[in-house]
Amino acid sequence: MSLAHLDLEQEIVRLSAKINAVILAHYLPGSEIQDLADFVGDQLATLPAAAATSGDVIVFAGVLFMA
Repeated sequence: MSLAHLDLEQEIVRLSAKINAVILAHYLPGSEIQDLADFVGDQLATLPAAAATSGDVIVFAGVLFMA
């Protein structure tokens, strides 16, 4: 793992906390994304998590075929 990669992870965590974001991730993206996510699952599993959150911003890390 490179230093730049660690810096990026730290910046994502910092910004997420700053704007009170909740990160949802589909289970198909790599572990780097899933490790940062608050919730991981398929589309159906992440919907209730998004609805139940008190975050001000919801960030969803999906996969290309979902776009």
